[in-house]
Amino acid sequence: VSEGSYLLTATHENHLAGTAPALVPRPAASVETTFVDVDLVPTGRVLGNALLELASNHQSTVVYVEGTSYVAVTDPAGDYVISGVPIGSHTLRAHHAGYLDDETDVALASAGDSVTAAGMFLPLVSNLPPTVVLSGPDFAFANAPTG
Repeated sequence: VSEGSYLLTATHENHLAGTAPALVPRPAASVETTFVDVDLVPTGRVLGNALLELASNHQSTVVYVEGTSYVAVTDPAGDYVISGVPIGSHTLRAHHAGYLDDETDVALASAGDSVTAAGMFLPLVSNLPPTVVLSGPDFAFANAPTG
C-alpha cells in the first residue's frame, strides 16, 4: 500500500462494522507493517411476540429497543425479529395506535445470541369518563345555601 492516510472498515458476522483511520508512513527499511485496531461491536437478535387486545390480526405493531434505532414490525401473528442488537441489557417497547404500550427487558450475552423476549400484550385504550368520589366530614360549596 502506498504511503498516505486511509480509512479502514472491518466487518465480521454478528458484529457491527467498525472503522479506524490509518496512516501509512513513507517506506523505511525498518518499517514494513502498520498496525491498526478496529473495534467491532458484538450483536445478536431478539425474537418475540406482541399481541393486541381483542384483535385477530396483530400486524403492524412497532417493537423497538428503547433509546436506539433498532426496530421491527409485527406480522399478523404478532411475531417480530430485531437483528443487529448490541450485546447487553435492553428494554423493548411495543407501540400500536389505539393501544397502550407494553415493555419487557431482554439481555444478549455474546455475539450471535438469539434471545426470545417475554410476550407483550397491548390493551385497548379505553376512553372512560373519570369518576369523582368526595369524602370528608363536611363539604362547603361557594354560593350554596346552608342548612
